Amino acid sequence: MKTILQFGFKNGVPEGVPVIDCRAIPNPYHASDDPKEVARIVRASKYFNALTMKACWALAHRDTIAIGCTHGVHRSGEVAKEVAKATGAKIEKYKNTY
Repeated sequence: MKTILQFGFKNGVPEGVPVIDCRAIPNPYHASDDPKEVARIVRASKYFNALTMKACWALAHRDTIAIGCTHGVHRSGEVAKEVAKATGAKIEKYKNTY
């Protein structure tokens, strides 16, 4: 089974797996409280498709990848959902054990 580790850079980066950094997508955190609007903002970014394709490519070559943004919620969440939909991978929330 393929796995996507969804994480926040503020809590530490998973080691030993390819990392997709979604911080290039503008942070929708303050834009709206509506989850659908947040998703629309993230998916409208010019970086969304490129990051999704890069993550799918990485997951085709590895069993596990990590997708992250500052807090590991909005931007990484939308990219992870799209990659999971395209590849059948499961999403796990990464918890740093430091």
